[in-house]
Amino acid sequence: MYQYYQLIKNSKDPVPFRTEMVKYAIENGNKPAAKNFQTTPKTVRKWRKPLRRKRKE
Repeated sequence: MYQYYQLIKNSKDPVPFRTEMVKYAIENGNKPAAKNFQTTPKTVRKWRKPLRRKRKE
């Protein structure tokens, strides 16, 4: 399990971590990803949104 807020706060480059979270969410869903990364489903949706936009373009 990951502790999202601590990792993001202490990370110089949070992009790889967020990418990993989004990949997990795509495979398993937002709620399981939120539980695994110890964050909220709203945070997972927030980071999946830009990825969806890129796919549509």
